[in-house]
Amino acid sequence: MAVQHLHSWLIFGTFILCLIAALLHIIAFATSNWLVSDGNSPFVNLGWHEACFDNCHFPYCPGGDRDIVYNSCYVWTFNEMIMIDERFREIKDWLMPGGIK
Repeated sequence: MAVQHLHSWLIFGTFILCLIAALLHIIAFATSNWLVSDGNSPFVNLGWHEACFDNCHFPYCPGGDRDIVYNSCYVWTFNEMIMIDERFREIKDWLMPGGIK
């Protein structure tokens, strides 16, 4: 009887955790910005589909060259230009580390 009671609680706990996970996924996909700057950074915001920068260059943004400046919003998921253009290689590698590609 005790084993059946424990089994019921495990099923109930698993169900609750799945509901919480589903709710968090819905919130993550519905929000436009996941991270927002406090104004003291060249990083403006990061969302599901875009990353925005304001005059961002090395060492705050990737690239060892100060000539590389990121200064607008970049749609980075499923964007062919970001995927194949060599100018965006460093920001792409920074936004999408090797394990995510």
